[in-house]
Amino acid sequence: MIIPKTGVPVLMYHALDDQKGSYEFPDPGERSYVLKTDSFRRHLHFLKKHGYKSYLFHDLPSEKTKASVMITFDDGHESNYTQALPLLKKFGFRAIFFVTAGWIGKEDYLKPHQIRELCQEGMAIGSHGLTHKYLDDLDDTGLQYEFKRSKEILEDITGRKIEAFSAPGGRFNKRAKELAKSTGYKILCTSSFGLWRDLTRTEEIPRISLKRSISLQKFSKIMQRDPFFYTTQALKIKSLYAVKKLLGNKAYDLLWNGIQALMNR
Repeated sequence: MIIPKTGVPVLMYHALDDQKGSYEFPDPGERSYVLKTDSFRRHLHFLKKHGYKSYLFHDLPSEKTKASVMITFDDGHESNYTQALPLLKKFGFRAIFFVTAGWIGKEDYLKPHQIRELCQEGMAIGSHGLTHKYLDDLDDTGLQYEFKRSKEILEDITGRKIEAFSAPGGRFNKRAKELAKSTGYKILCTSSFGLWRDLTRTEEIPRISLKRSISLQKFSKIMQRDPFFYTTQALKIKSLYAVKKLLGNKAYDLLWNGIQALMNR
């Protein structure tokens, strides 16, 4: 099946690396999601050059256009403030930052005043949980604590309602989705690959992960909504999720880190 060329791309970034040695990413699996700052700059330049406009969840137009894009960041790494924010301002884009509330203030992660400044600069804040635990590993009590406590912390810092949540590792299931909704989250982002086609459906928003190895040519295919590219990538991601389900989260992470370590040699 060929995926149609319609829908809004919701881009998912994590940390940025300016290669000046200011941050360390010892985990091989983590490093694969750390994009070079120059690559992020080229992405924004591409978007600006081709007339894209970035939206937040509350102001996305009712009609999908080929010039619509959403930019999101997961985890709450300090580089979101020190490196991503200046570039977003320079090119005139906005982004949604999903912050792991329990990591706020820790070394290399966002500080409360930085989160407030992101808001002041027109960015949006969402929750990425309290401890970054995979939701499908938790019982109802654990889920409720992750949802509620992270929401409370971020609302206290920002003075705003926190209604958007992105699942750590993209691990969402029906039980987690229902508990998130009952806690007050209206927007739930996954790591499922694809375009956001039905803008009225905000419970399982697919996103496109931008990894360190991505080329500008591949980024161009993403933004041009190349149907063959989307089909092959969707099949690849579907296969990976099948492996995750078979192995379980812990075994899959060990395997993933081992593969990334070999590739980085």
